[in-house]
This record gives sequence, C-alpha cells and structure tokens, in this order.
Amino acid sequence: MKKTIKISVLLALMAAVLISLSGCGNTLTATKTMTQDTDGVDANVTLEVTFKNDKADQVKMTYDFNDQSVADNMGNGLKSVLPEGTTVNQNGKTVTVSLKYSDMKDAGLDTSEASSKADVTKSLKDEGFTVK
Repeated sequence: MKKTIKISVLLALMAAVLISLSGCGNTLTATKTMTQDTDGVDANVTLEVTFKNDKADQVKMTYDFNDQSVADNMGNGLKSVLPEGTTVNQNGKTVTVSLKYSDMKDAGLDTSEASSKADVTKSLKDEGFTVK
C-alpha cells in the first residue's frame, strides 16, 4: 500500500508541477479518473493551480476515492511524505492537499517556468488529464 501511495503522490505532484509551470491565467484545472490497473488506485483527481502576477502561487489536489480504507491510508501517507507547510485534509473518501508553489520548490521539485500553458496542457492531456 505504501508503494501505491508513493506512486500516486508522485504522479499527482508531477502533474501539479507541470500545471504550475504554465504561469498563465488565474486558475488552471486538470481532472483525471485514476484506476487500479493503470495508476494503482481508483480515484477521481482534480488538480487546481492559482496564479498571482502570472506565477504559480498555490496548488490544490483533490482525490475522491472509491474506498474508505484507501482514502484513510492515502490521507495518512500524504501527511508523512509531503513537505512541511502542506495542508492535508480528509472528509470521508475525499482527501485534499494544498501547498504553496514555494513549498514545491523547497521540496526539490522542478519549478522552472520555461513551459508555456499550451505545452503544459498538451502534456497533461497526453497523460490522460482533461484540462480546463
């Protein structure tokens, strides 16, 4: 289960990093239905990045799990692997993670802003996300 949590967290964080690289507009939202077969867990994921002065400011990830025990394990697992300053809230089968863009940088994640919104959108679509 820990491996599944780590894989899911890494996939979501990579997607959040890609979204946060766009730097355009006020909010960018991406959604994906994760499945046990392809992602190691059954859940609907929504990634939302807000921008301030055309730079990523906040990243919010919402997981809606099909199974309560998976949600409980993921909520607890996320708290242990994400950087300090990250907020992890759980309400039933829904786990929401909020962190500042600067926290992602402090965690050693790539925060280059060289990618355009169009490039990020295409990349996320290629990974199965629906981007708005």
